[in-house]
Amino acid sequence: MVLRKFDMPTTVFFAIAVVSVILLAYPMWNYTRFYLALWNIDYIISDVSIYASESNNIRIDIELLVMNPTDYSGLEVRSSSCRLSYIDGAHLVQVMTYGGSYGSRLVWVTTTVWDLKVESHRLRIPLAPNENKLITLPFIINPDSILQVDQENARAFIGFVGTEPQEIELLLDCHLYISSFLGDFDAQRYLSYSVPMSYQ
Repeated sequence: MVLRKFDMPTTVFFAIAVVSVILLAYPMWNYTRFYLALWNIDYIISDVSIYASESNNIRIDIELLVMNPTDYSGLEVRSSSCRLSYIDGAHLVQVMTYGGSYGSRLVWVTTTVWDLKVESHRLRIPLAPNENKLITLPFIINPDSILQVDQENARAFIGFVGTEPQEIELLLDCHLYISSFLGDFDAQRYLSYSVPMSYQ
């Protein structure tokens, strides 16, 4: 078939349009999965390891299983910021209350939750479609830490471990920052995990 001269621009335009549709089909389809991925990204504590060193430090490795159960491509676990606590006997702590007729003020409350350590980590771990990925977050419990609050928390925890409990119930208030083409979003979870203990 011989194309007439006036058909050439139409043919070129049509060819460009077809190629553009082919090239944009996957990105457009992938974009439709983006918000579904935001709603479905999840993670749990899959394992915890506790190591004691001769220098009186304790290292706690929290292993998170991060799950992307969707077909969306383009996510990355950028960083984390997590507060680790544990359950022990009741004690009093001061907390700030806000609002109400009395305004903001410090009050004493009874709790069994003891703060242990806040750690932040840079990760930069890609999260592929339909992928489960293990991420280890180390917490170093050091009674000689520069920060006084970390010293006090570490000494209290070491004293608690010295009572040889059968298990330690850990609490994790964790923020995983997931990077996407729209920026980072915060996947926050409150998790708990009971660690069985053995002593030699």
